[in-house]
Amino acid sequence: MKKWLWLSCLLFLTACGFQLRGVGLHDTLLPYHKWALEDAGSMKNALKYELKRRQNVEVVDAADSEAILRVLSVNTDKRTQSINIEGSVTEYLLTLDVVVQVEHKGMKVSEPMHVQVRRFMDYSDNEVLGKEDEQARLWADMRNDAAAQLILRIAMMNAADVKARQ
Repeated sequence: MKKWLWLSCLLFLTACGFQLRGVGLHDTLLPYHKWALEDAGSMKNALKYELKRRQNVEVVDAADSEAILRVLSVNTDKRTQSINIEGSVTEYLLTLDVVVQVEHKGMKVSEPMHVQVRRFMDYSDNEVLGKEDEQARLWADMRNDAAAQLILRIAMMNAADVKARQ
């Protein structure tokens, strides 16, 4: 009986179009095959990783590239989200803003793309060292998340629009 219940649940989930997060998104092709990263700063490793995850994509020098992914700005912000009765901070809001633009042969192919990633971080004065490590991991995760969102947006750019703007 349990087998039939599990089988029916599985059939229901696949029939309704359910997919795990990220499944199938990496099959979308980017409009260009050779990419260069400029002014990437702290986003360089995350963007490079996301580009290399795509099929038929290479990350090369600007001279050999078909397109340049230029990072216009990367801003981080840490704000107090909540405090307790004693006036001590209990939660922070971490915000990462990234703005990029795609260029092809020196011409801007797209309008600047803006991604904002936010995370909440609980805080306690008793666990300062652990919270510093947690914060560093959160920033790295936020950079990876922003890079994935940006590359997905670039992949969703209509290829006809890209060629029309050239």
